[in-house]
This record gives sequence, structure tokens and C-alpha cells, in this order.
Amino acid sequence: MATRSEMIRALADSLHHLRTLKPKTKDDVASWYVLARKLEAELVSANGLSPEVPSLLWHYLADADIRFKDEAYADLQDHQMRLLVQCLKRGEIPSDDELRRYIALP
Repeated sequence: MATRSEMIRALADSLHHLRTLKPKTKDDVASWYVLARKLEAELVSANGLSPEVPSLLWHYLADADIRFKDEAYADLQDHQMRLLVQCLKRGEIPSDDELRRYIALP
């Protein structure tokens, strides 16, 4: 069984990989969702991190179709997830408020 630290690092790696995928077609979006659902399943599995992760992550995993249509929304969510990955790589799981505060800083 993975330690909490290992689970956080695995989440950072999985999320980083999802961020690198930029769907260009509806089929790409569908393929992206397959990977997102796999990550969701890992998060909610026994001893998963689901209670700890910010809700912004759940929105990101559910909103690929919106990002596909709305570039500004895509940029916002990408920025949020980039910050989340940085925190996760340090072994931290930030709250939604912390992520929003970091985004608001100049």
C-alpha cells in the first residue's frame, strides 16, 4: 500500500500528465475524459485522497468539454492546476482558498 506522500506525488504526476494533453477534437476530449475518470477512481479508492483534494481539481476533471470551447476558462483552470501540481510536488494539498489566493497575487 502506498504511503500518503507517495499518493500525493502520484497525483502530481497524473495531474501534470493531464495538463500536457490539450484536446483539439471532440474525440480528443473523450480520450482525455477516460484518463480523468481513471484518476478520479484512484482518488476515491480505499485510502484515497478524495476528502483532501480541493474542489477545483474535481471541476478540472469534469470540465474538459468547457475548456475545449472557452479559451479563457481553459487558461484559468490550467493556471489553477499548475499551482496545484507545484504544491503537490512539495507534498502539500492546498485548499481552494489557497489556490485562489495564489492566483490573485500579482
